[in-house]
Amino acid sequence: MLKKSTTENLYSQHIAALTDRADEILQTTETDSILLHSGCENHYFGDDRGIPFQSYGHFCHWLPLNVPNQFIWLRSGHKPTYLKVIPLDFWHEHSVNFPELIENIIPTQFLIKSVTSADEAFRSIDLKNCAYLGPDLGLAAASGIDENNINPRDIIAYFDFYRGIKTEYEIENLREANRIALRGHESAHQAFLDGKSEYEIHFSFLNACNLLENESPYTNIVAVNQKAAILHYQNKRKQRLKNSDVLLIDAGAKIQGYGSDITRTWGSPDCPVLFSDLINSITAIKTEIISKVRPNINYQSLHQTGLELIAKLLRDSEIFSGSHEEIIEKKIAHLFMPHGIGHLLGVQVHDVAGHQQDEKGTILKPPTDSPALRCTRNLVPNMTFTIEPGLYFIPIILEQERGTERGKNINWTLINELTPFGGIRIEDNIRVTEKSFENLST
Repeated sequence: MLKKSTTENLYSQHIAALTDRADEILQTTETDSILLHSGCENHYFGDDRGIPFQSYGHFCHWLPLNVPNQFIWLRSGHKPTYLKVIPLDFWHEHSVNFPELIENIIPTQFLIKSVTSADEAFRSIDLKNCAYLGPDLGLAAASGIDENNINPRDIIAYFDFYRGIKTEYEIENLREANRIALRGHESAHQAFLDGKSEYEIHFSFLNACNLLENESPYTNIVAVNQKAAILHYQNKRKQRLKNSDVLLIDAGAKIQGYGSDITRTWGSPDCPVLFSDLINSITAIKTEIISKVRPNINYQSLHQTGLELIAKLLRDSEIFSGSHEEIIEKKIAHLFMPHGIGHLLGVQVHDVAGHQQDEKGTILKPPTDSPALRCTRNLVPNMTFTIEPGLYFIPIILEQERGTERGKNINWTLINELTPFGGIRIEDNIRVTEKSFENLST
């Protein structure tokens, strides 16, 4: 973990880089200023209970605060202004607590102006030719922002694109988020071996990471046995199972707004050897894909490598009996890994602009046979993303192929044996370096 002084220095450099970007886009548009809004708190219908809040990504890129109705005002040639809103409200605690590692440096990076409401924040700045970036379009319009300046596409595209390239401050936060999450995975693995339930394993992870559930970067996936075939399995069974053979856990930690995203799959001592061998094979495939990471290649090539390696695994394990050419031609690997090989990673776990090719917003869609692939960009140094090959036995996908030409060479006897164990996913977080890669998850 970095010293506080080092983190402060990196954060200062980070804000300087973001300020330069803001100045550049302001000089190339007719916009005089930009107002970043963390967002408004919303409530459940007919209730005064707030829906769990998540700050807008471009606000978090500057200030790691998960607090509603906070604002940053950006003007070319000026230090950014933080409009700190503390409501006059005695029902709830209202405070803005900066992360300890950067709390002392923030006043040197921002002009801080305290106000008591969002309305007062809008009234306290010059809204002429001001662009609003945030999730609450109605508030912006009601506060006097011209509709053409509410989330203007050219500014959003510019900011989105460069979020894919990280500063050293961001990379260090991602490193630390990985270090903490790996502790959680070790604890979760032990809980699984001890026979605990999905619910108990979930809390073993949170306790090891010292996290509240709403402080996690995303909802943990804790899937035992056949539930591992549900890619975004959202439940946590409280009962302990008689036979817990396989655990798939997809869980991360968050540091100063930056979240890790790590998946591990483990077999119990009673897990069949064939399935344990498949876990080892997917782990090896993950490692081989990562070894291909270099600047200037396109992310789609990593996805294609993953599909080809999984196709080979299907033949080697006798899940498919046709030729390698037939597996590729019939896209059999897609049946067993229906998601993409990964996604960009940052202040949002599935970070923005994965399909964006330039700062103007040009989009390159994923290939038609892999519509769930979240990234089609060329790799550049300090881009961060996940690599997460998987192999799943998903009934709603595979059952459609029984008796079809495409499925005639699938070993259905073996499929029936493997389906109760769900599936496998192994996921690491990767940074592109000047010549190669850094695995943040090791």
